[in-house]
Amino acid sequence: MHNTELQSIKINKFIPFAVPDVGMDEKNEILDTIDSGWLSTGPKTFLFEEKVKEYLGDPELEVIPISSCTAGLHVQLLAAGVGHGDEVITTPLTFCATINTILYAGAKPVLVDIDPVTFSIDLNKLESVITPRTKAVVPVYYAGQAIDHDSLKAITDKYGIYILADAAHAMGAKYKEKFCGTYEDAASFSFYATKNFTTGEGGLITTKNKDWSARMRRMLSNGINKDAWMRYSENGTWYYEVSMLGYKYNFTDIQAAFGLHQLKKIDDFNRLRRELSAVYDAELQGLEYLKTPSEIKDVYHIKHLYPIVLNTDKLKISRETVISRLKERNIGCSVHYVPINFHPYYRESLGINPGDFPVSDGIYKGLISLPLYTKLDPEMLKKISANLREICETNLA
Repeated sequence: MHNTELQSIKINKFIPFAVPDVGMDEKNEILDTIDSGWLSTGPKTFLFEEKVKEYLGDPELEVIPISSCTAGLHVQLLAAGVGHGDEVITTPLTFCATINTILYAGAKPVLVDIDPVTFSIDLNKLESVITPRTKAVVPVYYAGQAIDHDSLKAITDKYGIYILADAAHAMGAKYKEKFCGTYEDAASFSFYATKNFTTGEGGLITTKNKDWSARMRRMLSNGINKDAWMRYSENGTWYYEVSMLGYKYNFTDIQAAFGLHQLKKIDDFNRLRRELSAVYDAELQGLEYLKTPSEIKDVYHIKHLYPIVLNTDKLKISRETVISRLKERNIGCSVHYVPINFHPYYRESLGINPGDFPVSDGIYKGLISLPLYTKLDPEMLKKISANLREICETNLA
């Protein structure tokens, strides 16, 4: 027999790496959605779209809810005309979806090593890989920190290429007081369960290009040239036409039910994450055997992750052993990310290998993401820090 009892993530003895912050408002909205009969794309999806546009504060912005950030990255590439024979530049320190979607579009991913401060693409190395085949760059806003957009824009304008951001971590992040997603050619966000803002699964695309927006809206609904959700309403019609190759990437009203209330909380969530991050900073800065994350000027960093980098030359144990010993002490951690050049598929298909990107590879050797989310409190973070320090300081080289 299957155990039908719902299992909850509890923070008691074991501190998980990530726990979503969802309350009664979201639960009640979901029940209302079920009662409404609109379980897929419907009126709450379009209300959510309008509320996000209000939040981002730009009436010219097109806001397109979508099934995932991966789907968003895919269709924004297609809307920009990226296809076979094109090259798209991005970073090796990212989730596989960033690379997979470039491959879905039929283009070639070209990787540029990361900046050692931001862990995002090193803009000083970008021009060296631009060719006549380069169609776009996909900057990754690692851990919820925008990059130096002015410098990136100067390069992309010079060569006539698009900025199609991977803003998976960056809902509510800012560059020079402008929200990420309001100043690029397009940007895709993730609302996955571990993100600062969650709809369980789901994502969002933003762009000011009206033609792109129209294409993306058709693509995410199997290429249908009418609002598919309207077909079953009193104002709808059974007839539809497929005007282009499309995908099943639509957002749902159940996801929107989450999002409508998460949106009201996102600024508080991000503020709290910054406050908790400052606790880690105070507990861990100045240690010779690890480096804490940095925040560059002109950004509002929303601290989706708290990545530290161990100086393994100072330790007798590896990063893997540190993570294992933290787990033995009931502390869950993760690593963001296994670089693209370490995965067998990309080594074979792209002809890349460990060692090809020295900064990314070197950081990965000691990289650990510590727990950071709104259900933690400062005392928990102090406990995590104390355990980390003890493990390292009893194993100094």
